[in-house]
Amino acid sequence: MAALLLLAVVSCSEDPEVDSVPRVGFAQEALTVDGDGGDVSLDVICNSYWALELTDTDGESVRWVTADCSRGMGDATVTLTATRNRSDQARVVVVNIRTEAQNASKTILLTQSGG
Repeated sequence: MAALLLLAVVSCSEDPEVDSVPRVGFAQEALTVDGDGGDVSLDVICNSYWALELTDTDGESVRWVTADCSRGMGDATVTLTATRNRSDQARVVVVNIRTEAQNASKTILLTQSGG
């Protein structure tokens, strides 16, 4: 009985809402990648199921950046891979993450310098 009581005390949080409130975000504030392209790591911080979306600043899908994972559960490291930028102009992708229930979201920008 004492072991059961100890287990209940250890597994309980002082805040009963702590696990029912979805939280999502990134460890980084912004991301950059060289004009030659390459990989960059994005650290996802989340306490629920999440989905990642990559768009340009107009909300259109992009083809020059891919993610090795677009859905997950909990904290994760996602690798974003950018192709070479053949333009002299920098370009930006909007990385948006949201909880599956769509009640929490966070956005970060990935900027690639001109090639």
